[in-house]
Amino acid sequence: MCFWMSFAFFQCSLAGSLAWSQEAIHKKIVLLYNHRTLSPVNFDWDRGIVGALKANWEEPVEVEVEYLDLIHNADPDYLRHWIELLRTKYAERRPDIVIPIYGNAVEFLLENRDAVFPKVPIVFCSAPQKLAEAAHAEPGVTGVAFRFDFQGTFAVMQRLLPQSKRLLVVSGVSTQDQTLKAVATRELADVEHGWDIEFWEGLSETEVKQRMMGYGPETVLLLLSYDRDQLGNQYITQEFLKQIAADSKVPIFGLFDTLLGSGIVGGSLASAETQGKLAGELAARVLRGDRPEDIPFVGLDAHRLLFDARQLQRFHIPEARVPPHAEVAFRQKTTWEEFGQVIFFGGLGLVTQGLIIVSLLINRSRRLFAEREARELAGKILTAQEDERSYLARELHDDLSQRLAAVAIEAGRLDNKAADSPTGKQALGRLKQGLASICDDLHRLSHSMHPSLLDDFGLVDALRSECDSLSARTDMPIDFQSDHVPSDLPRNVALCLYRVAQEAL
Repeated sequence: MCFWMSFAFFQCSLAGSLAWSQEAIHKKIVLLYNHRTLSPVNFDWDRGIVGALKANWEEPVEVEVEYLDLIHNADPDYLRHWIELLRTKYAERRPDIVIPIYGNAVEFLLENRDAVFPKVPIVFCSAPQKLAEAAHAEPGVTGVAFRFDFQGTFAVMQRLLPQSKRLLVVSGVSTQDQTLKAVATRELADVEHGWDIEFWEGLSETEVKQRMMGYGPETVLLLLSYDRDQLGNQYITQEFLKQIAADSKVPIFGLFDTLLGSGIVGGSLASAETQGKLAGELAARVLRGDRPEDIPFVGLDAHRLLFDARQLQRFHIPEARVPPHAEVAFRQKTTWEEFGQVIFFGGLGLVTQGLIIVSLLINRSRRLFAEREARELAGKILTAQEDERSYLARELHDDLSQRLAAVAIEAGRLDNKAADSPTGKQALGRLKQGLASICDDLHRLSHSMHPSLLDDFGLVDALRSECDSLSARTDMPIDFQSDHVPSDLPRNVALCLYRVAQEAL
């Protein structure tokens, strides 16, 4: 019994482990690029495909990339080696989807599908229309087709440069270059009469630049693709464009958006990134279980009217001539557009700082005014006190002191008349002494309340008199010294210093 329970548990555990391992295996997608590794258009395709897969397929995807470079290498031995390499590399684990990108890669995979990726679904990307139709007829194949919009680009040339009557069509001599030139010849055969069309095929970049020097503003150049010249030199179309556009006096137009920013004015451009995005979306549908043959191919209308603002300005083409629904890239921002936020917030900061400074200045002014008012009030209080003391001192000195002096005189007279009475004479003597003492005290009190010497003789003499008076009353020696005391001190300052010394004594 225990044995069978253990065996059943082992079977369940094994089944669960297998199920988990199957779920843990990521889906694998192989990208077969027609162009070599460093081709800029590959980055556009890759960005579109990978971005669409992430947006439309929630689980992780393992992406393998192969750069076939079939444009520059198409001999049988080269192709055979690629077949052997791909068959060996993916024999152990076949991919879930193969995405061949651009015409030669699509043809290579369709011809060698059974030898390399048998029964693996194919989602092609950027296949010419006729090739896309033939490929979709195969089982397990769908994808994204494209076409170059020669008519749309030519219409844009006429709109932007109505004075132009000559068209230079430049292309290389590789198989792809010749195929595209044949399509251009056919498409441009129906353009409006009156245009002089010249085809330049396989010229080196130096020859193209020299020939362009002989043409004026009535000429327009259309660059197709440029993978190889007549001498066998290999190029990347974008780099070739940069070389011929650097000093060109002839406006240059193109057919795909990867060239925008490298020297073309613009055109009705096929978008490699958009085509890659469509391919990624189709691949996600296949991963979810849709049969490729049930999914129609898409992408023939994936064009964008795009223009380079710098080239429009360079060739004095008004933006008003650009179609309303077109996109204009590389606009030079105005000062406000580029630094508007900095200017706004910087100005706001300066205004705020200015308001704070004004507020501080107002508060400082108010504080200084209040301090001045306080000082003036303190001075008024001190002056009032001194005036009151002066008044009292005068009253004591001029009135009470005189009256007491008169009483003392009368007491002296009585003292003379009462010479025969010893008792009365003693009493009158005591009265006379008391009156004299009261007169002295009143005199000192009057002097302390308002020193008349300060007004009459100045601070130094008043302080010396105060020291002498205190020394005489207390039998305590006091040494007074002064040096460089201004004789014209303001009265309130001299009075304040006198009172400080008086309190200290």
